[in-house]
Amino acid sequence: MSLRIPLAMLVVLSCFGLRLATAHATTPDAGAPEAAAEVGAQASNATLSQNFNAPESAAVGDRLALTLEVRHPLNTTAHLPEAFPNPRWEVASREHQSLQGEADITTTFNLVFQIFRPGETTLPAFDVTVLQADGSVEKLATEPVSAKVLSVLPGGDTPELAAPRNPVAVWTDDYTILWVGGGLLALLIAGGVGFFINRRNQPEAPAPPPRPAHLVALEKLSALTPGDLLDSGDYMVFYVRMSEAIREYLGRRYHFRGTELTTTEILGHLGAVESGEGWPKGISYEDVRDWLNYCDLIKFSDMTPARERSEQLLRQAFSMVELTHVRAPQSDAQADVDATTEQPGDAPTEVAPRGAEAPESPAIDDASDDSADAASDDSTDAREEKP
Repeated sequence: MSLRIPLAMLVVLSCFGLRLATAHATTPDAGAPEAAAEVGAQASNATLSQNFNAPESAAVGDRLALTLEVRHPLNTTAHLPEAFPNPRWEVASREHQSLQGEADITTTFNLVFQIFRPGETTLPAFDVTVLQADGSVEKLATEPVSAKVLSVLPGGDTPELAAPRNPVAVWTDDYTILWVGGGLLALLIAGGVGFFINRRNQPEAPAPPPRPAHLVALEKLSALTPGDLLDSGDYMVFYVRMSEAIREYLGRRYHFRGTELTTTEILGHLGAVESGEGWPKGISYEDVRDWLNYCDLIKFSDMTPARERSEQLLRQAFSMVELTHVRAPQSDAQADVDATTEQPGDAPTEVAPRGAEAPESPAIDDASDDSADAASDDSTDAREEKP
C-alpha cells in the first residue's frame, strides 16, 4: 500500500511536467528572430511557402530571385508590403500571378533583388497580408534570407591611388555669347517684321484729290498764250498742244477717255451731252465739233493757218473751258446778287487769255473760214487717227 501511493504521485508529476514542457515548446521567444515564422507555417486559413536559392559567388549587381507561394481561401487576396526592411536589397522587379483552384487560391510572388554593396547581408522577415472577404486581415511572416555578395575587384588586392596632382586649366567651349547674340538678332528680326507688318496694316493716308479738270486745261492753254510757238512758226506743235488740252478736259468733264479716242468717237460722246445735261449758253455742239475738226485739219495737212486765226482758236478754247466746267453750288444770297446784276439780253462773252488782243469776231465759224471748215470736215474723216 505504501509503494502504490508514491508510484501514483510519480505518474501525476510526470504528466504535469510533460504538459509544462509542451507549453514551453509551443510558446515562441519574442527576442529570437527565427521564431517569427516558419516555412510552411500554417495560419488559421492561409499558408505561406518560400524558395530562395542564393548563389555561392554572387557579385555586386547580380539578380537574386525570391519566390513566395501563398495558398489562401476563395474570396481573399494576398498582398506584399510596399517597401522591404533592408534598403540594401533593391527590388529590380516584382511580379505575381494567381491560380484559382476548387477550394482555395494559389498566389505566387516572384521578387528579384539586386545588391550593390559587397559583404554579407540579410533580408529580414516581412509580412504577407491576406485580406479576407469580411474586411479582416491575416498576416503571414516570411523567413529571413541571407546572401554573401563579392566585390568585382580582384580578391585581396587593394587598388593603389595615385598621388594628388596640381590642378590644371581645362578649356571648354562656351557658347554663351553666341546664344545671347543669336537671341538679340532674333529679337531684332522679329521686331523689324512686326514693324513692317504693323505699318502695312495701317490705313494709308488718303491721296490728295485730283486737280479740277478746268484748272489743268486753263494752265495748259495759258502756257501757249505768250505766242512763242506762233512767233517761231511751229503751228503744228501749237495746235497739237492746244487740241490735247481740250481733248483731255472734255474727257474728264464728260467722263470718257479724251486723249485715247479719235475725233469721231469724241463727237459721239459729246452728241449725248445735249440730250443729257445740255450745253450751257454761249456754246453748242456744232461749235465744239467745228473747233476740233479745224485743229485736225491743221495737224494732218500741210496747211499753214493765219496767225490771227490761231489766236482766235486759242481764245475760243479758253471760252469753251470757262463755259462748260462744273461750278460749285452757290448760296441763295449769291444767286440773288447774280440775278440782279445780270442784264437781260446779255450773252456770255469769251474769256481772252492774258496778253492776247480782243477778237475781231466771237463766232467760231465766220464767213472767211467757211471754206477751211468744209475742207476740215472732208479731210478729218479720211485721215483721222488717235492722238
